[in-house]
This record gives sequence, C-alpha cells and structure tokens, in this order.
Amino acid sequence: MPSLSTLKLEESSLNPASTKLVTPAELSTELSGRALTSKEVRYLPTGPDCEKPEGARDYALMLVMLRLSMRVAEVCLLRASFIKWSHGRWTLRCKVKGGREEVWPLPKDVKQAIDEYLKLDAERRRTLHSNEDAYLFQPHSNYRTLVFDKALSTRMVQKIVAKWGRFTGVGDVSPHNLRRTAITRALEMGQTYHQVQMMTKHKDPKTVMRYDLGRENLDQNAVNFLDYNRD
Repeated sequence: MPSLSTLKLEESSLNPASTKLVTPAELSTELSGRALTSKEVRYLPTGPDCEKPEGARDYALMLVMLRLSMRVAEVCLLRASFIKWSHGRWTLRCKVKGGREEVWPLPKDVKQAIDEYLKLDAERRRTLHSNEDAYLFQPHSNYRTLVFDKALSTRMVQKIVAKWGRFTGVGDVSPHNLRRTAITRALEMGQTYHQVQMMTKHKDPKTVMRYDLGRENLDQNAVNFLDYNRD
C-alpha cells in the first residue's frame, strides 16, 4: 500500500493547474480605465466651489493627481508638513508604493490651490487643534465616527472624483484615471520614458511604456529618422 506522502506526490504531479501541464496565461498589457482628453481635464476642476473649504479641498485634491500623477493612497497620506522650500523651489515629499520616500517638484498652480484650501479651512483646523503635521486632505463630514482630524480614505477620494466627473459631464472618472491622464499626456508631449518615470515614481521604466499609446505609430518610428550621411 502506497504511503500518504507518495499519494500526495502523485496527486501534485497530476495537478491540472501545474505550469508543467498548462502554460500560464500572459499578463495583459492593456491598462484598465481611461485617460481624459484635454477638454475634459479643463472641465473637471470647474465643478467644486472654490469659495468654500470643501470645494477648495476637492479642487486641490484633483489638481494634485492631475499634475503630479500621484496614486490615490499617496494623496490620502499627504501632510501639510510634506511641502518644503528646497533649492529655490517648492517640493512635495511623500512615501510611495513599496515604502520608498520620493520628492516631486510642486508646480506653482498646485501650491496656490493648496494654500487657498488651507486658508479657507484654517478655522476648522484650529477648532480641531490640527497642527502642521496634520493630514492635508481631511473629511468635512463624517457622521459615522464624527472624527474629522484624519486623512481622507481612498474610498472617499474615489467618491469625490466620481462626483465631479458626473457633475461636469466628464462621465465616469476614478482617481487612477487622473494618474493615467497625467502619464499619457506627458508622453504625448514628447517626454522621455525616464522623465515620465521621475514623475510617476515607477520602479521599472517598462511600466511607463504601457501608457504610451503612440508606441505603435509607424510614422514616429526611429527607423524614419536614421541618417548616416550626417555627422
């Protein structure tokens, strides 16, 4: 009578899911979601009322994702103290996927949007005793726990972006759509994979290549531009 270990070995050798019997499916190179058009990018931030703290928050939140291509989890964990003046410019420092700490240059319009939001939200933050190290984007309504001095959850950010997508007529929009929009637009403008990788903080530049919708454009293929008759 065969032993139990022998039976287990025979069973595993006949496993129909074994890669020796079945070739694993290739990972899809197609990215989920969509990139917004330039027109849609101009429409989306016009939804929030920037005269009110919550509207100014939503505007600054979407602008950060559209300009810096940050992941939703990274945006949620931003703190006001992460904004620093360094080497003659404003920068934003944050931990990214994988636990690495990265730095982005902070564009003037994004810095201004954040400053306007914090100015309008100052009284509420003083009441909550929020200091400079408090989370940058906080909930203005939280009837379940009544805790306001905390970070927006990824789910809350998804709802905010989807809300303004519907309101402005842009349609279904997710936070990753905003990140994808920034990456796709940068590539369309002729930025190199390395430059875009510096923005996205991807560890592998091959990941950036997946966002390049024009990589199959034969008119832009390097073959067309090679010339050995010039120095």
